[in-house]
Amino acid sequence: MAQATHLPAFRGYLAEAQRRLILKQTDYRVWRYWTAENLWGNLRYDPDPVRHENIMFTGFCATQIAMYQNASGSHQFTNPDSFVLKHPSGKVYSYSQPDLIKALGREAEGSDFHLIACEPNWIYPLCNTIAAAAVKSNAPQVWAQQEETFRKMLDAEFLDAGGRIIPCRSNYTGLALPSLGGAMPQAMPCFFMNATMPDIALRHWLALRCDIIKDRALQRNKFWRIDTGNYHFTRASAYTATALAAAELGDEQVKDLCFRALEDECPALENGRHLYRPKASVWAHAVEFMARATTPNAFCRLMNDPVIHEGPYLSSVPYPDVLVASAHGNNGQLLAVLYPGDKPSRQGIIISGLLAGQTYRCSGAEEEVVIADNEASAKIYVNLIGRTEIQISRVD
Repeated sequence: MAQATHLPAFRGYLAEAQRRLILKQTDYRVWRYWTAENLWGNLRYDPDPVRHENIMFTGFCATQIAMYQNASGSHQFTNPDSFVLKHPSGKVYSYSQPDLIKALGREAEGSDFHLIACEPNWIYPLCNTIAAAAVKSNAPQVWAQQEETFRKMLDAEFLDAGGRIIPCRSNYTGLALPSLGGAMPQAMPCFFMNATMPDIALRHWLALRCDIIKDRALQRNKFWRIDTGNYHFTRASAYTATALAAAELGDEQVKDLCFRALEDECPALENGRHLYRPKASVWAHAVEFMARATTPNAFCRLMNDPVIHEGPYLSSVPYPDVLVASAHGNNGQLLAVLYPGDKPSRQGIIISGLLAGQTYRCSGAEEEVVIADNEASAKIYVNLIGRTEIQISRVD
């Protein structure tokens, strides 16, 4: 999300971090839980976490990959055998992004409720709204065939009498659990549905808004006091998740109120150069960052109408010595804002996406001009003391 909204002209360690995070999902320690769950829940011995009813793995990975490729322009995970799961027994389950999308379509067609289970027997609407965004982004023709059924089943089977989204329903018995979790499980589907069914997203958001805002004040008792990332007693995850949905739907009032409540109840502390919130989970920290990086309809645009940056971009930046706060390009120019890491330093930065042999004027760097090499790149040196703005523009 940060790359899509604030750093489209920065790849480097930002893109590398996203790629590595996706590959982490293939580590057996991440998906080994499925062997036992599939056995006791479905009476199947099959360690493969993609093959049958596990949207929490298949759908989440598919959406993560879709966001990465739409923000960075990298399509490496569309290649065959680019997402490989290796079991300790020696079995190998080879997939790619198209394979994950195909599995989601197949599972939806085979489900009586159309929505797919993750924990054996239990169907979570939130998980399905996450996966649906990937299907629409990467296989719009499949989503076009499924959308009407998805809408119908969501309204008929996954709302309670008050119109709230139920947390989950049993795939075998049809039993639905009562609404739990306060505002968060109602807010997060709005974020993801804004990319697939924006009218339904807005409908649910307005209903939630009426419940959590009274006389322009946030009703904090509507937010569950359990952080779903670590189960500590804090509303951090509830506030950040609701702020994320508010940011996507353009509700600045609710977003600001959630951030104020977060700072009031879980104030940030500074440890050296790091800000953190004691007791708040890693999940809550990550969602807060995502919420602060999200602009109105950013997720919807990213999944449906991504704009891949063309032109000069930061391709190699030393981490953590150089922190990139902003990187945008326009009409063959690059404008970036950099900060030093632990201490001021002189750093070399590689700019790519240039025109080979072309001369470029540099502002904010030691060099006044550079000439792009045969690989359409050039290296500049920057003295980082505080906030440093650099600009690269072509000399006509």
